[in-house]
Amino acid sequence: MIPLEPVACYAGPRQLPCKLHTKAFPRHAIACEILFMPKGAEARSSRDSGYRYLVEHVPAITYVAEPGKHGRWLYVSPQIQAILGFTPEEWMSNPRLWFEHLHPDDVERVLVAEATLNREGDRYRLDYRLRASNQHYVWFRDDATYGRERDTSKFVIRGLLLDITELKNAEEALRSSEHRLEAMLSAAPVVLFALDPVGVFTLSAGRGLQDLGLKAGEVVGRSVFEVYHDVPEILANVRRALSGEEFTSLDELPSLGKSYETRWRQLRDGNGKTSGVIAVSNDITESKRAEEALRQSEERYRLFIAQSLEGIFRCEFDQPIPIHLPALDQMSMAFQKGYIAECNDALARMYGFETAPQMIGRHLFEFASPVDPTNQKFSEAFVANHYRISDFETRQLDTTGRVRIFRTGMLGIVQDGYVIRTWGVQSDVTERALLQEQLRESQQLHALGRLAGGIAHDFNNLMSIILGHAELLGAEALPGKVKNGLSQIQRSASRAASLTQQLLAFSRKQVLQPRILDLNEIVADVQKMLARVIGEDIELVTRLHPSLTPVKADPTQMEQVVMNLAVNARDAMPHGGTLLMETCNFDCNAAYARQHAGFREGRYVKLTVTDTGHGMDADTLKHIFEPFFTTKVAGKGTGMGLATVYGIVSQSGGCIQTSSEVGKGTSFEVYLPSEAGPLKPLTEERVERVTGGSETILLVEDERTLRELTRIFLHDFGYGVLEADTVQEALNIANTFPHSIDLLLTDVIMPGMNGRELAEKILLLRPTTKIVYMTGYTDDVVVRHKVLEPGISLLQKPFTKAELGKKVRSALDTP
Repeated sequence: MIPLEPVACYAGPRQLPCKLHTKAFPRHAIACEILFMPKGAEARSSRDSGYRYLVEHVPAITYVAEPGKHGRWLYVSPQIQAILGFTPEEWMSNPRLWFEHLHPDDVERVLVAEATLNREGDRYRLDYRLRASNQHYVWFRDDATYGRERDTSKFVIRGLLLDITELKNAEEALRSSEHRLEAMLSAAPVVLFALDPVGVFTLSAGRGLQDLGLKAGEVVGRSVFEVYHDVPEILANVRRALSGEEFTSLDELPSLGKSYETRWRQLRDGNGKTSGVIAVSNDITESKRAEEALRQSEERYRLFIAQSLEGIFRCEFDQPIPIHLPALDQMSMAFQKGYIAECNDALARMYGFETAPQMIGRHLFEFASPVDPTNQKFSEAFVANHYRISDFETRQLDTTGRVRIFRTGMLGIVQDGYVIRTWGVQSDVTERALLQEQLRESQQLHALGRLAGGIAHDFNNLMSIILGHAELLGAEALPGKVKNGLSQIQRSASRAASLTQQLLAFSRKQVLQPRILDLNEIVADVQKMLARVIGEDIELVTRLHPSLTPVKADPTQMEQVVMNLAVNARDAMPHGGTLLMETCNFDCNAAYARQHAGFREGRYVKLTVTDTGHGMDADTLKHIFEPFFTTKVAGKGTGMGLATVYGIVSQSGGCIQTSSEVGKGTSFEVYLPSEAGPLKPLTEERVERVTGGSETILLVEDERTLRELTRIFLHDFGYGVLEADTVQEALNIANTFPHSIDLLLTDVIMPGMNGRELAEKILLLRPTTKIVYMTGYTDDVVVRHKVLEPGISLLQKPFTKAELGKKVRSALDTP
């Protein structure tokens, strides 16, 4: 082997001078295997260091906690789950969790460091270990500030836990390597030798000779051309050196499985005259293996980034960004000067590209605007956090110009007062943000519905009283002026009652009587009525699916849905246009259900009502289902039409979607769940004469005025009436009344006990008693206690005298 003396040796990034001797190496010298690493390895490591830097430094946990070993954790960021395996809720719910998971060897050091924090603004930086949920310890660098909480003035610690496990492992590995290399240096595979001008060995030394099967001085006096006659590559290097060239060669000895790096220099005598060559050979076999392992490791890093589902990118700048500029000026300059230097396919797909090369080289201003409010907040937070940020939502444009919502984490590399590049990780949360917005809108409508339902319930009782007494007075012989006033009262009360029903429909508390029906039949019936409603300048087009599956709904309410949508479309086309109503079957898969609030996987029937009217903007679309919201001028509508549609569809288990564009029209899509079962024809009920009787009726109603009115109606029909204003009073009457009670007429919703429960108790005492329920709206109690089941007699408030008489007589006559 032909050796050559090195200039320096390396241990990691530090350069340590090391003089070579012909005898043993000094014991303090280190980094033997890196000492002889070929230049190519260091160059490749520098070129690909960015991949390792990103992957090894992303983990970090932000927290706010009270001081002390059992201080409460007030906030901890979601990264804790990925790093320690605990959810933020688990970690914050147990004040002892942090202290219990401290490494025993670190407890005293951590508590002492924390005890030194006694003034606002005090900082400390400490490395310690925490036990993860998998029982492995994770090293953290805790960089914290001690200060007061703004709301409570209590002192808290705000900090960042940076996962430095890999760094600690590397340090430990380095220490182990240094000890190992120090021990190895005494037997370093180094060969030092010299040749005279004709190639005869004049010197051979170094422990490395043992690996060649030689002893020190064994080859002195022999020609190198004789010793290495079977290794032509070495002999070629000898000739180059003897000719006066100084160089470094890489020599392979396949028979020994060894690789050497040899440095050749001229050997001169005291007069400076060339007297031969001297060389030192270093065994770089392990170094070459390490280089190959490094290459494979870097390949794994590149593969990880390429296959990641998260978008990963590196941005460079045509001109570095000065950090002394204001935050917004920095980011404005970054948008203009920054470009995508590197990214993976996942990021490219987020912006509408197919592969990463299509995105590389494009400037940032192509995707985002520095004047966008969310981007400005991102810029300010990024600079304020020392060019680090995580989980920040921004809005950017894809290749189609559509706004996408991204959650981004980014790290800026700062050198000499300039940001020279950034690394980032990004995920697309557009669909999740859309679902959150839909949920907020649904919750808003639900809250409005509860308010409207509560008002309508009480209002219904009042309207029942007003309309009932108006009906009683109308039967009397009154002066014309009084009769006219009474007629106005009845008309106004009827309008108020109708409005109440619309409020109940919106709040989904209306009494529905659903049946299996064909939606095509509903649309066809409404179409006959629309001819005289929509006007001659509007073309009505229907496209009804010939094999439409049945739905379960209240036919009267479905007619109202179709009619309200048609009238709404007519009002949107004051100068004429086209009104299209079409039906079809719709299969909702799991993916569609996840992306659209209110849907469940399964089969639906879809009704679409489309007009070519003036359309609506996005802000108007947000409010169209709210009660009393209208774009019409005063006196041209109550604004309850679409609110009623929303309530009926929702109460029927369906969903409604709307799309509109100003100047191009509006489309409403109503989805109702498909239902199996025989269809029931839509037949009109016969008008029958109302008759009375002499039976005894137990009347239970907690609203005194309404109870009195109902009693008067029943007396007029000839019935005997027992009154009760509470459930307990009704039970007492049922227990003590000596004669038969033929019928129980009870309100459904009452204090203490609902009407269904009261009826069950009375039937235990009097099994032959018939039951009629009164209600003003459908509540969960009504549905839960089966008041709406087939065969149950239900009287809706407000009711007329005739409606009451007919319902009571029908129940009494039913076997």
